Amino acid sequence: MNFTNVHEAISHAGDLRFGQTTRETTSRALTLDFSESPDDESVPVDNTITVLRQLYAHVLRHPVDFPSVSHTYWYTPEEASCVLLRFLWADFSRTDDIAEAAHARIKQVVVQQLQPEQLTVAGLLDTPLLQTTLWRRPEFALFHRTCFCRSGGDGPRNEGVWQMIPSDRSPHETVYYDGSDELGAVLSCHFQPLMQPLWGILVQYFFGQPVAISVRYHVTQPRSFTELQAVDFTGKTLGPPQGPAMPPQVWVRQFDYRLVAVVRCGDGGEVKDSVRLYSLGGEPVWRDAETWSIGDTPDADYLLFYAVALEGVAQG
Repeated sequence: MNFTNVHEAISHAGDLRFGQTTRETTSRALTLDFSESPDDESVPVDNTITVLRQLYAHVLRHPVDFPSVSHTYWYTPEEASCVLLRFLWADFSRTDDIAEAAHARIKQVVVQQLQPEQLTVAGLLDTPLLQTTLWRRPEFALFHRTCFCRSGGDGPRNEGVWQMIPSDRSPHETVYYDGSDELGAVLSCHFQPLMQPLWGILVQYFFGQPVAISVRYHVTQPRSFTELQAVDFTGKTLGPPQGPAMPPQVWVRQFDYRLVAVVRCGDGGEVKDSVRLYSLGGEPVWRDAETWSIGDTPDADYLLFYAVALEGVAQG
């Protein structure tokens, strides 16, 4: 079937949200079927959808109602401008000719919107459109939108009073990691007071308590799956003020995140992107046919996606 435009194709792609009655059933539906393409050009789109559906599933299992997770199960205005975000909800269990033609057409449109170097999972996730839509959501905000600062340096200037200001950091940032230290220690360092020598001030950034954290692991020091599966770290967060006209309280807390998706990044040649998904308990729930282990290749790159570990939340 030929579609006159991508919106017509989307209308025939199916929507997993239809007929769902709870966030849990919607979450489960996201991880039952996966997009698969016979042509190599569309495989990066399939891989990206597989990863993002896993992250969506964990957001929907989270007990906190984020602003973008409504009773209609994450219908967002961004879907109107970002075809990929709408396509994440497509029903890939449908195998009729119309649905398969719709899926193929949508993937074709996504590919046509990209430069060749963007046709990887890392490239797709880093596109400006996803940076301004998906990654701006609070569910993925590594940093709080406000921070504290005070005068730094030697002497009495160290006695300056902390002031709350808008943070100069993007809420969503990928954590860069080389394996030379424990990942938990690397994450904790992000929430220690940081000296800004250009301004002569100390800045305290706060943890945004996201559902998911993104890590880019470049293998300098190999780390095994066992070493990376669970990460605990200390983060500072903002609590409610202690009284009228008082600043927010600063809470120091321990956080526990678990590895739920891994992408072994391709090398631009024969080695292609490869995706694996895991439960919060570390059990594999989906993998492609490639054989590899995390950290087994020096200087290789991996995308690691962690979801917050929650008691009483389904482990799938």
